[in-house]
Amino acid sequence: MDKKKLRREDVYNKIWASSTKKAAEKYDVDYADLLRKCHQANIPIPSTKYHLALQNGDDTAGLKVELPPRDDQYIFVKTNQTSVQLPADHELPDVDMLAEEFSFLNDPDKAHKIAEVLVKTSQRKNWRTTPEIKAYKASVKQWKSDDRPRYRYNNYQREEA
Repeated sequence: MDKKKLRREDVYNKIWASSTKKAAEKYDVDYADLLRKCHQANIPIPSTKYHLALQNGDDTAGLKVELPPRDDQYIFVKTNQTSVQLPADHELPDVDMLAEEFSFLNDPDKAHKIAEVLVKTSQRKNWRTTPEIKAYKASVKQWKSDDRPRYRYNNYQREEA
């Protein structure tokens, strides 16, 4: 499923001007994913009381929550596209979109580096195992096949198998 890159401030303004559902329809994105990304990006969601006051023309000054500042200015939300389109060979994945997938690390620099490496590796036409990995796999295989005592543990005593 494709993702759409949206400015945090634009999403905030649209949600507080109408509703989250209408913002999802305007941007043609998945409503549930938009809500989830808003919570992750610390975008406040208006309450029902705010929307009722807005519809009735009442004063909403005390009900509106300001957008807190944040380093990342964009959120990536799944689109409503139903057809799956495979990217062309010349298209590269968006580094920012991939970095957002690693936001759980709470380290934007590390997430960006991981995304860059993923983009670089996606450009490779063929994957060959490096000599280091081959040697490591061989050593693990040898270690597993070595004739050495293997112990089984239980709560009360140690037994040889």
